[in-house]
Amino acid sequence: MLHELSKRNFLRIAPMIEKHTNLEAQAVIAGNNPGWVFVDDVDYPLSALVWSQGIAGFYLMGDEANHAFNTALVPFIEDALTPLMKQREYTHCEISGTHKKWDPTIRQLFADKNVRSWVQRVYTYTHKVPPNAKPVPKDFAIVPLDKKLLSSSCENVAYVVEEIEKFWHSVRVFTHDGFAYCAVKGNTIASICYLSFRTDKGFALGVETFEPYRNRGLAQALAAKCVAQTLQEKAVPYWDCTDTNIGSLKFAEGLGFKKQWEYNCYGYRLDV
Repeated sequence: MLHELSKRNFLRIAPMIEKHTNLEAQAVIAGNNPGWVFVDDVDYPLSALVWSQGIAGFYLMGDEANHAFNTALVPFIEDALTPLMKQREYTHCEISGTHKKWDPTIRQLFADKNVRSWVQRVYTYTHKVPPNAKPVPKDFAIVPLDKKLLSSSCENVAYVVEEIEKFWHSVRVFTHDGFAYCAVKGNTIASICYLSFRTDKGFALGVETFEPYRNRGLAQALAAKCVAQTLQEKAVPYWDCTDTNIGSLKFAEGLGFKKQWEYNCYGYRLDV
């Protein structure tokens, strides 16, 4: 059986953090972003299952050969967590290991789930100065996402609030601990780049440009602003995407991000 850790005890699994542990999982462990942590032993955990609300997926950490943990893992997901995921209207379960030794274990444990796999790439921005971005068209203004804008009647603000609440404990927490920049045209938010996950050392960034405002350089300009602020706060900008998302890969590389590592992600339908 697995046991849920209370948020105040998440740091009990901090010793499981390694060089290539996903920033998204680290942000949950630090208590900065919402999620759950389940372990084999609440006092002396050897392995852990970390749920990130922002990515709607799981990370496996620690000892991949922990027999007691591995035996309990799949039944626990099926009996305790799948109903919760279905309540949130998720259709798939996604899971990855924070080190490569988890890969054969995952494939073995979920062998009867018709699991598909794909590769994620992790990029970081290692330069000391932010990227240069072309000026946005004159009818757009780049502004920080503040409380006033969040409570406005601007078009697309409801979507922005929904995204923030997905990645952060609340809008209030975001306005205190996070940041974002928007491209605004008239009464419309056309594009946004935001801090999605944070740790003491790294900030993960996300970007969204709404139709019909794409291919105007808005996302690049906003991302450059977010990278600049991340560097000002002495953190490393972080980018994570699938290796088949060519647009996202080129976007990150165009800004000067460098690939650091890859990892495998696995998924299956919840009705399997």
